Amino acid sequence: MTMKAAVTTLGRDPPPPPCPTGCGGDGCDARDPWPLHHVRHRTVFCRLCTSCVLKYHAGSFCTVCFNLLDGPQPAPSAFVRCSRCPSIAHFACLAEADRASSFLCPSCCNSAGFSYFLVSNDGQQRSIDLTSAKVLAAARLAAASMSRAAVASRAEVERKEEEGS
Repeated sequence: MTMKAAVTTLGRDPPPPPCPTGCGGDGCDARDPWPLHHVRHRTVFCRLCTSCVLKYHAGSFCTVCFNLLDGPQPAPSAFVRCSRCPSIAHFACLAEADRASSFLCPSCCNSAGFSYFLVSNDGQQRSIDLTSAKVLAAARLAAASMSRAAVASRAEVERKEEEGS
C-alpha cells in the first residue's frame, strides 16, 4: 500500500453500523415490517411493528375502534374488559353477543398467530392494507412511550446534577 492510499483509507470515517431490520417484539416473525415504531417498553428501547406496539399496550385503546384511552376516563361501565388480558373495548363498539361477561379480545380469541396488522414474514409485502386507525393508534402509543422516556431521562439528569452539587 502506498503512503497516499494509507492516508486516504485512514482519513475516512468507518461505515455506519447496519440499521436493524425486523420487529423486536417477542415471538414476532415479521421480516422488514413497515412502519417500525420506536418504543420504550419496560425501560428498554426497541423497534416494534404496528401489531406488537398494540399488543404491548393492551388496555390503552379500544380493540374495536382503536381510539386511545388517554384522556379523562369514562365510567367503568362504558368498557368491557377481556377475561384473559388487560385489553378493553367500548361497550358501545361491541356486537350484542360480545357484551357477555366472558368477553375475549381479538388477540386472546386467536392467540396462535394473531396480528392486529397484517405483516409480511417473507419480506415481500410492504404496503398498509388495514385501516389507518390501527397505524395511528400504534404511532400515538409509540409517541407517548417516548415522551414518558424523555421525562424519565430528564428527571434522571436533574437527579444526577443535584447529587453532583
